[in-house]
Amino acid sequence: MMPKKEDSINAVSDDTQSSPERFRKRRRLASSIQSICHHVYDKLKVIKKEDGTLLVDALRLPNKRTNPAYFESINLPMDPARIYGKIKSEEYQSIGEMADDIKLMVSNARSFFGVSSQEATDATEFEAAFDLESKQVLQSQSFTSAASTSSASSTVTDHSRRRNSHVKEKRDEEETDGDAASVGASEDSHQAPSEASTTATGASHRSANSEQVQEAFFAAIVNYKTDDGRQIAPTFATLPSKQVYPQYYEVITEPIDLRMIAQRVLSGTYQTLGEMEREFLQMARNARHFNEPKSRIYQDAQML
Repeated sequence: MMPKKEDSINAVSDDTQSSPERFRKRRRLASSIQSICHHVYDKLKVIKKEDGTLLVDALRLPNKRTNPAYFESINLPMDPARIYGKIKSEEYQSIGEMADDIKLMVSNARSFFGVSSQEATDATEFEAAFDLESKQVLQSQSFTSAASTSSASSTVTDHSRRRNSHVKEKRDEEETDGDAASVGASEDSHQAPSEASTTATGASHRSANSEQVQEAFFAAIVNYKTDDGRQIAPTFATLPSKQVYPQYYEVITEPIDLRMIAQRVLSGTYQTLGEMEREFLQMARNARHFNEPKSRIYQDAQML
């Protein structure tokens, strides 16, 4: 994580973090995550192998009594049943956390049974199905989000223009009245109250408009497609698992992904669009630094 950004998050006042609007956004985000996890798992649990048996049944953990060696060798056992249990208890704060558990399951199978084993093959098939289903759901939600965000942004922008025009007209009227009522009064005495009110009102609307612009900007990035119609956002949706790819965190000192950026937009962390843009650029730099120039993720990062 980035210390400077975390400090800025902690510096936000309690009033800002506990506002009804922020709370409603967090509730919507949490509800959306749980819905996605349930939807994806419902698709995975009905997948069958070539012999007609369910894939989730083939991936069940061994019995501790008959195969104690597995639990002596594997420190963090994971299977579809445990994943579903975490979904039901709403433990996942993001789809990325569910992905990490599936990656862990694959890593365990390869480590204990061998890379070419049937267990590892089944786990890899389960992971591939998860990647496909989760990307389809996220892309569908991103399209909906973009449409609603663009509409909201336009509405707020129009409202802001009308409001600013009204405030300017009112201020001009007040200044004219003030000059007529007290010609001898100092310039500060009749302008200060009006200007203070205008400044406060303007700041409030700038803040609301800035938030809508950030959401629209994020939606535009998420929905961007290459010339062949491929979305590049899913590549950057979540960071690699620390358990599966520890070397990534040895090389990358400031990890960032789209999920983290989205959460910071919703929590109002970014004070300006520039702050948000810098984190997008950091995410792209990380991908280019860790991956080979000829790789797809490097090219996607360059495009981003």
